[in-house]
Amino acid sequence: MSKLADIAMYHYYLTDEILKKIPSIGDADSIGDFFGVGQDCFVLELYAYSEVFYQVIDEAYNEGKQSFGVAVYDIPTSLADWFWETVTSQKNIVMEATYPNIDEFKLEVERHI
Repeated sequence: MSKLADIAMYHYYLTDEILKKIPSIGDADSIGDFFGVGQDCFVLELYAYSEVFYQVIDEAYNEGKQSFGVAVYDIPTSLADWFWETVTSQKNIVMEATYPNIDEFKLEVERHI
């Protein structure tokens, strides 16, 4: 598999879990309600997180710390929980939520290795 195909696989599983876990808080219960964008734009924004997810796991695999491919099935649920905990902890989340910090996301992925 090529690197792009690998990243696409990680993107699929991460995005799927994040979309499954959209919280319902007051009137906010969709991607648009939280971020003020459509789901298509949101999926594109998540690609940067998927790249980080892949890179961290790929480096761990190359160092012998992680089995390749296993993390793509095991970790996305926890990462989705972290994502929404981070988003919902913000003060103004209706139409004004910001995406979690990508460096903090990287640390969260590393925590699972």
